[in-house]
Amino acid sequence: MNSNVLRAVFTRNFISYFTNPTGYVFICLFVWLSSLAAFWPEEFFISNLANLDQLNYYFPLIMLVFIPAITMSIWAEERREGTDELLLTVPSTDMDIVLGKYLAAVAIYTVSLLFSCVSSLIVLRTLGDPDVGLFMSTYLGYWLVGLGMLAIGMVASFITSNLTVAYVFGVLFNLPLIVLYYIYKTRLDIFDFGQAGNDGQTWILSLTARPWSIQQQLSDFARGVPTLSGVVYFGGIVVVMLYLSMILIGRRHWTGGSAFSTGLHYLIRVVSLAVVMLGIFTITQRASVHFDMTQEQLTSLSPHTVELLNNLETDKRPVRIDAFISPEVPEAYVQTRLNLINTLKEMQSIGGQKLDVVIHETKRFGEEATLADERFKIVAKKVTTDKRGAFTDDFIFLGVAFRCGLSPVTIPFFDRGTPIEYELIRSICTVAQQKRKTVGILTTDAQLYGQFNMQTMSPGRNWPIIDELEKQYEVVRVDPKQPIDTKKIDVLLAVQPSSLGPPEMDNFVAAIKTGLPTAIFEDPAPLLTPGVPPTSEPRQSDNRMAMMMGRQQSPPKGDINKLWSLLDIDFAADSIVWQKYNPYPKFSQFPDEF
Repeated sequence: MNSNVLRAVFTRNFISYFTNPTGYVFICLFVWLSSLAAFWPEEFFISNLANLDQLNYYFPLIMLVFIPAITMSIWAEERREGTDELLLTVPSTDMDIVLGKYLAAVAIYTVSLLFSCVSSLIVLRTLGDPDVGLFMSTYLGYWLVGLGMLAIGMVASFITSNLTVAYVFGVLFNLPLIVLYYIYKTRLDIFDFGQAGNDGQTWILSLTARPWSIQQQLSDFARGVPTLSGVVYFGGIVVVMLYLSMILIGRRHWTGGSAFSTGLHYLIRVVSLAVVMLGIFTITQRASVHFDMTQEQLTSLSPHTVELLNNLETDKRPVRIDAFISPEVPEAYVQTRLNLINTLKEMQSIGGQKLDVVIHETKRFGEEATLADERFKIVAKKVTTDKRGAFTDDFIFLGVAFRCGLSPVTIPFFDRGTPIEYELIRSICTVAQQKRKTVGILTTDAQLYGQFNMQTMSPGRNWPIIDELEKQYEVVRVDPKQPIDTKKIDVLLAVQPSSLGPPEMDNFVAAIKTGLPTAIFEDPAPLLTPGVPPTSEPRQSDNRMAMMMGRQQSPPKGDINKLWSLLDIDFAADSIVWQKYNPYPKFSQFPDEF
């Protein structure tokens, strides 16, 4: 490699671009379009987040306009002016010429991107406090996108001498890598992995095509997590396209009779190189090497979650995750939506082939909404939020369905404050395991399954904890009137065990002595739960039932001290201890005890 020739070619192409007014026009157009896409959409102000989410969506399309403007003159201009033969007579290799021109194009693009970077950062710093790590990761992704698209555009310039045709070819050659991202959106019946016929083939194609799109590879950088697979993806495009450019330059050495065989030989070389880069990309994608650049490590999962994903056993069948998420949500739910999407993508990245995550942009009256309701009972939830001083109602989707076999798990809605990572990994582990663990609910005066309504003669509603437990476990009732069979349950839940009668208390304590894992909830003063007696007070009974049974006194209580003694707890039943710290000042009207 002749460094002097490479430097001369680089300098000539770089300077020539800025001696032409057209170059400045395209740079200004690029910065203007970038700023327009980032800050003009109303979603930027609705979300109230200092990031570039809106620009991330439109950036590949902007590049489709800007990149061919840089590459169209790389070689087509040389051939149009007749300087290509003079350039090729310079004592250097074809690699020097190709690298010199490519690096010049990269330098031009880098300068343009720096202008965009500075202008975007000024606006974000003026309006808010952006995450610098997230911002830099996003622009690193933009730069890598440019490297790949510039290499493709160079090939377009090498095959024609017309600038306009070179520009059009540059658009057409880059277009497939952008269109791949939208293939799956043309199909809506994508829920059944085992669909027969053409529908199933289309579904499989959509899943295998999307990871090869520019938008998909950019998405990790845009959420602050640069990945090795993303670097290999764009680097592989550069390597293959630059080698193809060298072959196109070298065509002048092909003689007439052997031109076909020589072309076939180089075609095999290009295909082989592409296959090698494909293999490297696949390996790095499965290895899932990435780095969280965000300041607060917002996209990182806890070590325990990572361990669960790595040890996940799916019996050679991935866990299918269908997330139905509204494209636009009120400001109060923007952060929840963003965290849900980022967590799903991070789990997909770590889980690899074990997880199959599909995020559906679901509008209230779209086909995705209909399918979400019919398949998983996920419907739009009505939320009331404060918008510009007035309360407004919106209907949004933030639901996720999990499948891996015959027992699906559905989370209909992620409300604000919901522990997203915990709920997701819990549901994944639930659908992946062959047998669910069994939770026993101890029957006490705390009617977790609802108290029978004598007026309507109908059972009451379950406590929310029962509904939550049934999402993950087999939940059964345990009657303490009989000795508890500890072999039939994995864990026991006892709420207000002080309300048990003497025989029931003895059976309960005996079960704990066997080592049965037990969660005990005892409230000394359950003021907000009628019918549940405080720890130190007598049990309550329905007056009508007492009259029917011919007894007027309260049912007897078991000796709760047996439980405290077994657990080595010194429980002072006649005193309450509290602290005055109140994290919610708007509830200051409550007594200090609360």
